[in-house]
Amino acid sequence: MAKLRIIDTKDRFLVEVDGTEIPYVTTYELTRTVGDIVLLKLALSVIDPEVEIETDKVNIRKQEGTT
Repeated sequence: MAKLRIIDTKDRFLVEVDGTEIPYVTTYELTRTVGDIVLLKLALSVIDPEVEIETDKVNIRKQEGTT
């Protein structure tokens, strides 16, 4: 089981999964589904990132501006 920690106060904002802080998070959406599965959607704000995607899936669409 993973440990999810979110601090979202006027003084501090932090998203952490299993003790590792997730940087650059600007917004999040948390949804609990049937069967107690928790879905966490994150929006990240990163200026000019170097993007590397490794996948074996066939239907990957490249976003404009990514390599």
